[in-house]
Amino acid sequence: PSEEKLIPSIHLSLPPLYASDADASIEGLTVSSLTLAVCFVMCVMALLMDTGSAVCIFVCVAMIDVDLLGMLYLWDVKLHSVSFSGLIMSIGLSIDYNIHIAHAFLDGKGSVEQKTKHALDLMGGSVLKGGLTTFTGTVVLSMASSTVFRIFFKLCFGTVVLGILHGMLLIPILLGFYVTIFPNKGGVGSVVKVAASEE
Repeated sequence: PSEEKLIPSIHLSLPPLYASDADASIEGLTVSSLTLAVCFVMCVMALLMDTGSAVCIFVCVAMIDVDLLGMLYLWDVKLHSVSFSGLIMSIGLSIDYNIHIAHAFLDGKGSVEQKTKHALDLMGGSVLKGGLTTFTGTVVLSMASSTVFRIFFKLCFGTVVLGILHGMLLIPILLGFYVTIFPNKGGVGSVVKVAASEE
């Protein structure tokens, strides 16, 4: 008779991950992580460009995240690990939409209007194309049967729309105020002409 060799099985007992424990601490973790990430962005931007421009970008990125939290509330998406990851990811995407316009604005010469026109002519199309390709790459997720993928799509969609709006509309306005108040700190081509009032 043949002898059967029994292979010993090893059973590992790992502690279970309780989703309720993670969800209970997710609010505090989200606030601290978003604050830390946005402050880190501010520090890096302050090293790469002048402080005033870094503050303008910081304001736009922070506003995009606040707007995303509002969109999550309107869409009735609860704050959990998936939405938390998407919010952190949105910081990196939203910088991209703002930094290109800000850099082109600061490189422009002339009045605030000329600098804005230069920035939008030079980088506006590229920012729109970048947003469109990001949206196109994630639109398939909107039709997924998994709730996780649909939430991820909502966050990507919100980041793209809000990032483009803030990058094309708000950052030129903030930088316009900045170079008008501090004309010597407006970047490479920082000659800012303030129109004289007609009498």
